[in-house]
Amino acid sequence: MIWKANRAKIKVASRIKLMEPNLEKAVFEMTNGLFYAASDEERLRILMVDWKLRLPMSSAILSVFYPDRFTVYDYRVCEMLGKFEDLGQKVKFESIWNGYSLYIEGVRQFVPSENTLRDKDKYLWGKSFCEDLLRDIQEGFPGRSTKDLADD
Repeated sequence: MIWKANRAKIKVASRIKLMEPNLEKAVFEMTNGLFYAASDEERLRILMVDWKLRLPMSSAILSVFYPDRFTVYDYRVCEMLGKFEDLGQKVKFESIWNGYSLYIEGVRQFVPSENTLRDKDKYLWGKSFCEDLLRDIQEGFPGRSTKDLADD
C-alpha cells in the first residue's frame, strides 16, 4: 500500500489498526485469509467487508496476488470503458461484486491480448493519461496560468 499518497496511507492504516492493532499480525491474518479463501468473490469480501477497505484498494491488493483474475478498479479505466464510474460508491457487497465482475470482463474485452488483467488495466490507465495530456496540450493547459507553467 506504500504507493498511495500519505493521506491515503494514513486512512488505510487507521482502518486496519481498528481491526487489528498489531500490523504484523494484521498482515498475516489478511494474507492468510486471502490464501485460503474458496473463491475470488470471497477474497474481495475479506478485504472489503472484514477489513473495511474500499474497492480501489482491495482490487489493487488482489491484482498483485492474482494478476490473472483481478484488475485494479480505477477511474481512468472506467473512463476508457465508458462505464462503471459509480461502482466505487455502491454499498452492498453483492452489488459491488456483480459490478466488479462485469468491470473485469470489460477490461478483458477492451484489451484483447494474452496479457494479464494487470497489464491490461495499466494499458488502459496509460491510454487515458495520454489522451488527457494531449487534450491539455491542445487546450493550452486550461486552469493554469502562464506563470504556473513557467514555474514547472
